[in-house]
Amino acid sequence: MSQNTLQFAPFSSSVDVGFWWKLSQRKLDVYKLDDTPTEIKGFYYNNGPPNISGYLNVDYTAFDEPCQRRPFSIQSVGTLINKNTVEDFKECDKKALINETVFKIWNSIVSGGALHNVEELNRFLLLCYVVES
Repeated sequence: MSQNTLQFAPFSSSVDVGFWWKLSQRKLDVYKLDDTPTEIKGFYYNNGPPNISGYLNVDYTAFDEPCQRRPFSIQSVGTLINKNTVEDFKECDKKALINETVFKIWNSIVSGGALHNVEELNRFLLLCYVVES
């Protein structure tokens, strides 16, 4: 007899070049020096071959409202924190930011919100900083 055991399947993530272009455009035109967290969208795909795990992709549509659904994907809600300097980036309490994201997922489970909005279970955090040229 074989038993099926629920296992954790790690996944990878990718940020497309188009996202960085769109972010640089928004940083210059909209955000300027404001580095407060911003909600963005990504897509989780799990439709590859059986031995390939799923992946999260963030592209140039991450800022679009409403965000267009993609075939064979689940939309994910994310938080973008774009710091103005590498020093600000290094000073961020990354553990606290991760815990805050986990708390949002947990709160969505406990409150029942995830039953109505599955996207809440796929939250992600994107922390980056501006590179001066």
